[in-house]
Amino acid sequence: MLVDGSYQPPRALGRVPAMDAWEAALTERGGALFPASAALLAGDRLPNIEQQVVLVRNGLDVRFWNTLTIVAKIEARGAFIALVPVPDLQAVIVEDISGMAIDRLATGLLKAHSIDEGGIPDQGIGGHDEMWFAARDLAFGPEAYPDVEPQPGLAREDVTRYLPEVSEEIEQILSFIANVLIIEFRAEIGFAETQAVLTTPGLFGKRAADAALGAEIVGRIRTDEEIHVRSLSLHLGELSNVTFRTLEGGTIAGSK
Repeated sequence: MLVDGSYQPPRALGRVPAMDAWEAALTERGGALFPASAALLAGDRLPNIEQQVVLVRNGLDVRFWNTLTIVAKIEARGAFIALVPVPDLQAVIVEDISGMAIDRLATGLLKAHSIDEGGIPDQGIGGHDEMWFAARDLAFGPEAYPDVEPQPGLAREDVTRYLPEVSEEIEQILSFIANVLIIEFRAEIGFAETQAVLTTPGLFGKRAADAALGAEIVGRIRTDEEIHVRSLSLHLGELSNVTFRTLEGGTIAGSK
């Protein structure tokens, strides 16, 4: 917590000032953050907030319990982000990237993101997964319903080459960054809806105050995710502002 009582995201002390500097440098080079937002995922989500409230109010709240449990377990999987192989980007980029955020992907930025999501259980460091379990248990109690696992095959496999001008490992890291940004946008929408359900007046009866605290925890998760969105948009903005060497010996603008 900050001295004014507001929430301080973990691992933000160095990341946020660094992003300020990287964004300013990107602007000076004529670039900008990648122009994407959660509006990319516009459309109906079912059940919507009103439908979810009706289900909970009529005793069919196991679905909401399952949703909170599955989100927690998917967040735990985010710990793998630290294990994603990052190729030598400087070898394929014409410009010097030593002062850019993309040069720090393998030396701390992806690791910080992964710890936010899944923590470091062996060191007793919790992540968003533990925060989701806490929010769920506040609203329902820790053993309200049986445990549930995410459905297999949630990750979409796509082996299509979209960037044949560069090597497959370079395309993979570019696709990874873009896909994680989409995941963050999807989370942003879903997490806001979860907060709305948890704070619906009269919905959780005697556990209303606890449910409201659960909603506050989800709000803190969303604050953490804002750093992720900003960071990923910065990476894509930098990559769009440089020139890549192609496999055939030529060059191609990152924006293309």
